[in-house]
Amino acid sequence: MATPESPQPAVAVPSSPPDLSRRYRNPAKIVAIYLVIAIVALVLLYTVPVSTSYSDRFTTSPTGEGAMTFNPRSGAQVYGSFYTTNGGPVSFEIQDSIGNFAYENNQNSSVSGSFSFIAVNPPYTFIASSPGSSPVPETVVVYGHYTAPTL
Repeated sequence: MATPESPQPAVAVPSSPPDLSRRYRNPAKIVAIYLVIAIVALVLLYTVPVSTSYSDRFTTSPTGEGAMTFNPRSGAQVYGSFYTTNGGPVSFEIQDSIGNFAYENNQNSSVSGSFSFIAVNPPYTFIASSPGSSPVPETVVVYGHYTAPTL
């Protein structure tokens, strides 16, 4: 009697490697990748604040008052300082486009000061006035930075 032969294991035949160039040429995948990149970029532009510096100067007139316009983006957090170059005191105010005060020290004239506010109704006007009946013109330097999302 013949003994049955045990079955031989099947020999694994290696499959050919996938065609990589064809896999990455799928237009739907390419569009999806670009769409994800665009969405991430827009989210970052809308949410990540960017800091912008500013610096300027203006002079009070012989009548005692001077002003300068400042236009940060609406919603920006504004930080700044001012000082007089001649060392004379001024009353310093910051007014928005509808007349609301973002900062005022008109009760206490000073040679320097700091301020911060959130821009709601730009543009803003920096106003300085020299106190007294015979005001001396003063040069006022205003500098700082504001942070706001790019878009």
